[in-house]
Amino acid sequence: MTLESTFSPYPQPPTKPQVYAERYHHLKAPRKLMWRPSLGAVTLEVSCGGAAIEFRVTPLHAALLLRFAGRAPGDALSAGALAAALGVPQAVVRRKALFWVDNGVLAEGRTAGGDVAYRRVEALDPSRIVSTEASDLSWDDAAAGGPAPGADDALAGMAPFENFILGILTNFSAVALDRLHNLLRVFVVGEPKYEGRSQEQLGAFLAHLVAQGKVEVDAAGVYRRKKG
Repeated sequence: MTLESTFSPYPQPPTKPQVYAERYHHLKAPRKLMWRPSLGAVTLEVSCGGAAIEFRVTPLHAALLLRFAGRAPGDALSAGALAAALGVPQAVVRRKALFWVDNGVLAEGRTAGGDVAYRRVEALDPSRIVSTEASDLSWDDAAAGGPAPGADDALAGMAPFENFILGILTNFSAVALDRLHNLLRVFVVGEPKYEGRSQEQLGAFLAHLVAQGKVEVDAAGVYRRKKG
């Protein structure tokens, strides 16, 4: 499975392409159309604090920024929560978020636990705009080759905690990333120990579970066990 196939666009694409694909399959069976939501370019007009600036970016850049729609300026989202919501590794989130940070649309900071987090700014400053077009209108620097080096080892290191994670999400129904991290530190006391794992590691593993269809996450970064 490539990174492209696990990318979760936001908002979800309209049903018209799906209807078109079904009609195409009906007329051209056994041929099928496979939509690639990660390809192409998106034009966004970003308005904040009375200023409006138009950007041309990748679908992933757009999906990342739209996670902040309707959120207060001080309401931050961690890189782990964004990674899980988008279904991509945190390294990809941080590279894409850098475009918005450099242009003064998002501000980067840290959570109380020390994890990287982002919030939208209160007002846009046109003088801070570095570029209105993302330079990488392809998926990602490392996408063609699959997951980044070491990604499989990192997932394997978190695999022993999968049942604990699913159990907590079953018992608590909906849990934010930082709370889930703290619950695992409390409840997982045997070997292997969860203590010493970072919230970023947990966020990356949750992104893996989201891609597998075992867990779902909403725009606020709250996780739930997927039903059905």
